[in-house]
Amino acid sequence: MQWLIDGLAEPFTATFVQRALIAGLLVSVLCGLVGTWVVIRGMAFMS
Repeated sequence: MQWLIDGLAEPFTATFVQRALIAGLLVSVLCGLVGTWVVIRGMAFMS
């Protein structure tokens, strides 16, 4: 079972993967907040 945990955690030893994970988490939180605000305000964005 330990080999499975080690295998899943191994990619996160690289610095760029850690930075990408942090950036992805920040973007997802910000997009969630902005999206909720847009829906509550009743705005419509045209893409």
